[in-house]
Amino acid sequence: IWEFYLKPTQTEWFVISLYAIVFLTSIVGNCLTIAFILRRKHLRTTINYFMLNLALADIMVTIICLPPTLMVDFMESWLVGQFLCKFTPYLQMAVTSVSSLSLGAIALNRWFVVCHPLRVARSRRSAKNSLISMACIWLFSLITLCPVVFVTELTDDFPGYSELELLKSCGEHWATFLHGAVFHVYFVTVCFALPLVVMAIAYTSVFRKLSRTKVTKRTVSQLFKRLGESIPTFKRGLRAGFADKVESQQSDSEKPNLISSRKRSGRIQVALVIVYFLCYSPAMVLDVIRRTSNVFDSVHRESTYFMFAIAHLLMYLNSALNPIIYNCFSVQFRKEFRLTFSCCFP
Repeated sequence: IWEFYLKPTQTEWFVISLYAIVFLTSIVGNCLTIAFILRRKHLRTTINYFMLNLALADIMVTIICLPPTLMVDFMESWLVGQFLCKFTPYLQMAVTSVSSLSLGAIALNRWFVVCHPLRVARSRRSAKNSLISMACIWLFSLITLCPVVFVTELTDDFPGYSELELLKSCGEHWATFLHGAVFHVYFVTVCFALPLVVMAIAYTSVFRKLSRTKVTKRTVSQLFKRLGESIPTFKRGLRAGFADKVESQQSDSEKPNLISSRKRSGRIQVALVIVYFLCYSPAMVLDVIRRTSNVFDSVHRESTYFMFAIAHLLMYLNSALNPIIYNCFSVQFRKEFRLTFSCCFP
């Protein structure tokens, strides 16, 4: 059985090794992300709470979903029983929804902070609100996607050999083909495409606002330079003029720092969105094609499984790349990483 049915080819061994690297990187990176946020009080911000939520979802999907998915893509059989057959696809879809909706929530938060700062200033429970939002995201994802649990079944490919686990497969069995197509189109539209549209609109508005703020500040600064900085001093007296000048210098120095900080934060979120889109799009497109047409019936079975194996690898790669993005774009996360591994990287 091993030689003629289960033994991977050299190409498959290479892909399996990539899966192993992704698995280890995802677990270590996301565990460190959670530890950094929980350990340092200054990292417990509204945005970082959503990133913690993303890291938790990535750990869950990596541990629970990656091994069975790898098994199915290369062995073309389901060996881990009825319970995981129902639970694994459900969790995979739910975590995909959680990741997408969390990124959408981060985008909306950035939009409110930059474009409507007064509303944010009035709210004194931003951390509490973010926790409530995360709970709502999980509940929405788990409840709306629960139908997949009831239609996923472990079946015998050859009924006469039901005692052999190698001849069993796990899949969805809807009442009609249309029911399955509608459900998966809903999933891709509401839990993937729609949040991406929200992110695109929100971040476009954010960067336009920051660009206008920078231009306005530069124009006002040039105007005051032309009028001369001695005018306030002449009108208000030496002491008042000195105080005004100090206050003006402080505001001038603080405002660019604030804008720069917001832009750096925005770059992290935009990078997360782009990587998420690139990693999840192939699997989403293939899933919609498989559920709404019979295109893959004419494709060689092994080629189809290998195609989905690559798409699934990209999907899990997203979980491994998120912590790397935090370290590349965030000075605070990079500092925590260096402190944690100071013994290894002096």
